[in-house]
Amino acid sequence: MTLHGIGAYRGGRMWALPALHPPGPAQSEDLIHFTQRPCGRPPTETVPQNIRDMSAQQRLDAILAGGQLWAFPPFGANGCATISFSEAPEPHLIHLIEDHGFPPWGLVFGRSSILGAGGGAVAYLPQHVRERFPEELRHWVVPFGTNGRFEDWSHEREWRLPVPGSQGFPLEGSLRAVLIGDITWRPTRVSTGNWWNPEDGSLESEFRDPPWQEETELPELWRTAEIWCWNRHTRSIDRHPPGTPDHTTLVTSWWGEWS
Repeated sequence: MTLHGIGAYRGGRMWALPALHPPGPAQSEDLIHFTQRPCGRPPTETVPQNIRDMSAQQRLDAILAGGQLWAFPPFGANGCATISFSEAPEPHLIHLIEDHGFPPWGLVFGRSSILGAGGGAVAYLPQHVRERFPEELRHWVVPFGTNGRFEDWSHEREWRLPVPGSQGFPLEGSLRAVLIGDITWRPTRVSTGNWWNPEDGSLESEFRDPPWQEETELPELWRTAEIWCWNRHTRSIDRHPPGTPDHTTLVTSWWGEWS
């Protein structure tokens, strides 16, 4: 068995990462949190309206700037807020995007870090079996419909991370990659807290009048994670690891570092 990492931070404490066998051909070390539901699927009613109104790109932008994910009760399990992920080796990730309409925008985590933070894979069970689970555990079950209607969500290969109360899940130290559907997309730049003088290049930490300009940069999560880009022409995921020339291009603004 192999140990992937040394720990995951959540809720003010460090969780030990579990020792896991290497993933087999039908498994994946990667868990994807998509920032929008598939095309044509109704929004989760427990998600606030202002978030539902965002596009997948806008949600991703807000998450990268804020540095954390927020949890909401999933369908049919209103008692516990969770964050959802899909376990997807690359062929299955392509299947979700192309055949099930998942927007290619999201965040990628390692399964060991999600397990270490208290998450796990859901069980796909018949509805009558799920109903025998206590209400406080039903967020771990996604039912197959047994009433003649087409209700099969097993293609999502869902994992969930329960997050108690109104806590968020901090992404620092656990985010592996950012998934985008447009190679030209960049997140909104954020303030560094400094002010820059374009005339002599000096920096100050307090507000200054023009010609001083607020110094901004792309979010740290974007600059330090791998960037995965959906390539619809080749039907593949182009991966750009941190430190590579392609990654450097992706994490540098088109208009320069100081704009």
